[in-house]
Amino acid sequence: MTILFSIIYLTGGVLLLFLGFIILNDNPHHQINRIFSGLLFFGVTGSIMAGCGLLIQPPTINQLFLNRIFVFWEFFFPQLLMFSFFYPTKILSSSASRYQQLIFLPHLFRFILLIVFSSPDEILLRTTIFSNSVFDNFLQPIAILGTLLLNLLAYFYEIHNTLFAFINLFYLILAFSLMYESYHQTKRTHFSFQKLVVPGGILISMLLYVIAFLLPELLPINLTFQQAHLFTTLAILLAAVSIAWAIIKYHFLNIYLFIRKSILFSTGTAFLVGCYLLSYHMTKQFTGQVFGKELPILEILFLIFAAFFFQPILSTLERFLEKYFLKEQLDYRLILEEFSRDMLTILDLDRLRAKISTILKRVLSVESVHLILKQKNGEYTVSRPNFNEILSFARSGAFIRSINQKDSPQLFNEIAPQIRDNTELRQLEQLQAYLFIPIAFQNELEGILCVGENSEHTPFSLDEKSLLRIMGSQIAIALENFKLYEEKIEKQLIKEEISLASEIQRMLLPQTFPFGNHFAISAINIPSKEVGGDYYDFVQIDDAHLGIAIGDIAGKGIPGALLMSNLQATFRVAAQLSPNPAEVMRIVNTQIAKTTAPEKYATFFYGIFNTKDSTFTYTNAGHNFPILIHHDRGFKTLDKSDLVIGIDENYHYHQHQIKLFPGDFLICYTDGITEALNIEKIEFGENRLHELITSHEWHSSQDLRNYIYETIHKFSHGMDQYDDMTLVIFQIK
Repeated sequence: MTILFSIIYLTGGVLLLFLGFIILNDNPHHQINRIFSGLLFFGVTGSIMAGCGLLIQPPTINQLFLNRIFVFWEFFFPQLLMFSFFYPTKILSSSASRYQQLIFLPHLFRFILLIVFSSPDEILLRTTIFSNSVFDNFLQPIAILGTLLLNLLAYFYEIHNTLFAFINLFYLILAFSLMYESYHQTKRTHFSFQKLVVPGGILISMLLYVIAFLLPELLPINLTFQQAHLFTTLAILLAAVSIAWAIIKYHFLNIYLFIRKSILFSTGTAFLVGCYLLSYHMTKQFTGQVFGKELPILEILFLIFAAFFFQPILSTLERFLEKYFLKEQLDYRLILEEFSRDMLTILDLDRLRAKISTILKRVLSVESVHLILKQKNGEYTVSRPNFNEILSFARSGAFIRSINQKDSPQLFNEIAPQIRDNTELRQLEQLQAYLFIPIAFQNELEGILCVGENSEHTPFSLDEKSLLRIMGSQIAIALENFKLYEEKIEKQLIKEEISLASEIQRMLLPQTFPFGNHFAISAINIPSKEVGGDYYDFVQIDDAHLGIAIGDIAGKGIPGALLMSNLQATFRVAAQLSPNPAEVMRIVNTQIAKTTAPEKYATFFYGIFNTKDSTFTYTNAGHNFPILIHHDRGFKTLDKSDLVIGIDENYHYHQHQIKLFPGDFLICYTDGITEALNIEKIEFGENRLHELITSHEWHSSQDLRNYIYETIHKFSHGMDQYDDMTLVIFQIK
């Protein structure tokens, strides 16, 4: 049994030494790594010394000396207390940190005392020094004081085991009390359990040690040799397993991925080899008892099994271990695949922020995540919902300029010295950011991912920085998708608004054409865009007077449609106020000039037909000259015109009058008719229009309108036109 305990002590010590070396070597510059590796080093010292002590039988001088220096491992207790100052969170202020080494003084004093003196009697022998005559007379007080001190040391030597059982127990209670309080102050549920694994394992291990050795020193408890060392071996194994478990499963102290895999697979391999050797040993014993001798074929069978089945079984075991232990935290490819899929479906910034925060807090155990985004005004802002505020960073500020110059993650400590603006620096401190990841698309900084410290307060590994860099690139693509999606939505809304405006505009145009015994009217309006700037209208002033109007707004699309609606409303009111076209034109011009910019003007033609005497009185404000076809097939243009409306609000307009006869046609049109283009970019032109309307004898205004439209359509081969086309045909019967 002694040999078994010794082997367990030594094996556990080697495992703890291995873990301590990994933790220290992973990041020797980080304080928590140094402290925890020191903690394991003292634990290793005790385990290995205990194993060596059990092997030295019977006791020798060397073992007696080993027992004296064995107390060196008890530096574990002040080291554990120091660890509690930093884990789960740092609780010492900067000023208090300077005195943290004082907790080692009691153990250091005891260790030196045991190294210098082998027993209390050896200390008491030193009192003979003060019996020398040199200390007579005035040096007598020194002799008395020296003797007193040596007697106190001898007494301390006699009770040091019991005394330090109290001290070590006090250190244990204080350390776990501090860790418990620190744990509850963090209030970060997404990594709460992983913070308990290491302290919990050490706590249970220390309770077993307390039961095995400390309580028997303090209380009348007697344990057998086997019981004491059984508790101790369980404590060592539990401590080693809990630390290894925390490193592999919960990324304790941020150990690199390949190291964690090495620990996991080495442990799996050792377990499989142990099972193999144990099976071989038990099978060998069983066959020996059954057959009374060893069977050579047994070794051959086990060798064949190892050659053909060991590696497949090992591979299966490794896949199982990786799937169970490294399922979420280690397989960054799966994380990125999941994140990429989500980026395709998330089209809302709040959901994006929540997704990023959830993934990073789950995978990297970071304490805070913020997303600074570029706004349309060029500033960069970040919202803090918990504080109901938005922080803003100017594009020209030192922070944005510093990040914009880098294409890799930047530490807060690297950026902060470059910022001279106290307001900007204070805002960054409010974000509690440890690392800034630029989010750029096509060399343009679109945002910054701000990530706080991880739960262990350790630097991010290369794997984690690589993960954050790739996530930054994916976030940049997602933000660009947001822009495209918003633009699409805006275009869709604009398209719907334009469609509605087009429908409203069609409703503003006459839905039916006036008809009388002495005249007939046909018209057509084809906008070049969804909404146009051409306008025509008819006003029945009274039974004997009919108003005919046509106009062309400068500009197309929505601006032209707005001006057209303004023109229509003004014209309808003015036409009812006056029977004179010139006065109506004056009213319309004044209103348009006052309510629009000078570059927003319109050509406008308005005439009134008197059905009693067949006269037509008109005023032309810069519009295309109407064409009059006489019943004898001759034609003329009404070429008297004034200034376009909307330029000079005080302009004086003139009106003119002509006589119309049965069979006459008056053709009013906008320049979209004559400026229609064909494939060769040739205009239809006024000459073609004149030839077209004089080439036949027309029986109705509708026939002439249709023929003009069909001819222009054939001429242009259906090409999209740059201008609206409007045509009004007025026929005298």
